[in-house]
Amino acid sequence: MARTLAFCLLLCLTALGFTARAQQLEVQHWFPEHPTTEFFSGKSVPCVIGVRNAGGTLVNITAAQASLNSPYNASMSLYNFTTQPYFLPLPAGQEASLEYNVFMPRQLPPREFNLKIQLYYTVEGPMLVNLFFNQTINIIEEPTWFDLELLGLWLVGFALLGIAAWFAAEYLKGLSFVKKAAKKSKKAQARDAAAPVDKEEWLRGTYYDQQKKKTVVKVTKKAE
Repeated sequence: MARTLAFCLLLCLTALGFTARAQQLEVQHWFPEHPTTEFFSGKSVPCVIGVRNAGGTLVNITAAQASLNSPYNASMSLYNFTTQPYFLPLPAGQEASLEYNVFMPRQLPPREFNLKIQLYYTVEGPMLVNLFFNQTINIIEEPTWFDLELLGLWLVGFALLGIAAWFAAEYLKGLSFVKKAAKKSKKAQARDAAAPVDKEEWLRGTYYDQQKKKTVVKVTKKAE
């Protein structure tokens, strides 16, 4: 019984000591370029980490690491970011500033994700973890002056307008040709109707014309 009580007491003291060491490091953070936690895909997001050793022993800041997780289940990791080592000794009562850059993958769609950023450190013992950021972020599209998709839509629209204009021009040309042909036909018919038919002019110089002239001459001589 005494051994059991002693073992339980040892566990409690160990847990209290572990909790005290875990609370010895105070951590604050901010995103100077994205205070609203709206990030662009394909861009680096700097996170400034402020640390303070609130205990009485040395704290060794080892590294920082982040992960991108499902917004519906934060335990489901989608992407693990690069670990940034520091190996910074922080004496009791001292403060320091660190920087950790999170590079958002370019293929991320515009939507919400869960982002976790944690700091690894030691205080006279095993490695400890401080999860100082565990929130929902929003991936948004970066505004650009030159939108390729919009340009493509404009080009397609201009092409369709050009094709429609070409067909309209060809159609109007066809109508104009028909009208001109009809006018020419009417003018030719009018000229044919107005001009008298002169058969003598058509036969002038032919064999029939010569025979006719000879006949006229003979008739004239007999009349004389």
